[in-house]
Amino acid sequence: MPWARRIDAGDGLVGRLTEAATGAALPNIQVTVSDSAGAQISRTTTDASGEFLAFAPPGAYTVAAEGVGYEPAHASVTVHAGAQTRADLQLTRTGAWAGTGRTVPGPQSQVPRTDIVLANDLLSLAISAGSQDPQLPGVTAGKPLDLAAVGHLDQIDWLNLPYASAARPRGGSAWQQLTVKSDTVEVVSAGGGSSSEASVRAVGAGTSILAVTTLYTIRTGEPWVTAETTFTNRSTVARTFWAGDVLDHDGAGQRSGVAGHGTITDSAPADFTPAPATPWIGMTGSDAQTYGLLYETPDFTAYACGIWAMSQREVTLEPGAEFVLRRRIAAVHNGGAGDPWGVLGDLWVPART
Repeated sequence: MPWARRIDAGDGLVGRLTEAATGAALPNIQVTVSDSAGAQISRTTTDASGEFLAFAPPGAYTVAAEGVGYEPAHASVTVHAGAQTRADLQLTRTGAWAGTGRTVPGPQSQVPRTDIVLANDLLSLAISAGSQDPQLPGVTAGKPLDLAAVGHLDQIDWLNLPYASAARPRGGSAWQQLTVKSDTVEVVSAGGGSSSEASVRAVGAGTSILAVTTLYTIRTGEPWVTAETTFTNRSTVARTFWAGDVLDHDGAGQRSGVAGHGTITDSAPADFTPAPATPWIGMTGSDAQTYGLLYETPDFTAYACGIWAMSQREVTLEPGAEFVLRRRIAAVHNGGAGDPWGVLGDLWVPART
């Protein structure tokens, strides 16, 4: 038709993002276009071929790219009337890193840049340093809110990691454990550059009698973040409580899994004994990404339904005694396999001591 016009041939921006070392196309990279005053004009993500398209009126802009597994990159560009501007970027893989100023892109992403992100070449995990989720009021700080594997976007709502309940959690609202509150969330080791390790520590309490400290550590080349929580009995008498974590996936096609039991889709939670050789709980969706909590020891019960999964173990501590809960927070590509849980079994190795 004489009046037809290609929508990708007018004013605006197009580009292709590739890995600097290999030239491979980079999908699911967040691309943000901002004007000279810093105001965001457009935000999109690259497609399977690493390409993006953004419209902007004539003017000067900054195009910023941010994705899991890579160092952020940016370019200054000028859009001219009636012409298309290209903004191709090459991204380099990141070493272990921890700090503020980054995000984990995705449809469920919620942390502001004032929260803390742990990142390496295989995944990114965002931890609240003060922002609050309405489902975890008053206790969100120190807990993971966003998580994604390289090549993917965040699909997690939150991880209630950890909790410490006087009574065993039961029922459809068992996930809402508002029992561990962190007062301090700090970067212990920032990493950066070619660093192989970075870490973050959350310090707080579970009721007035338990001191609770969680150390998150990320290492280059590992598709997980280790999380070690130390519970200390500060009272003068022995205390018994239930400890564990809750994993909540809010992306499309969400469903749970427990080692040895496969996929769980029931609406009502039930108890499952995890396979002792590979004690994990997990969640997945339709994006070919699997999340898992891989525990050092199998001495817990999984309490799960289709839309969340939690671990439960009973702990008794004498006055001044400590209990350390060790697990790894994993995010991996499952290749769209019929069994999305096999990747967690493949990853499971004895936790670091």
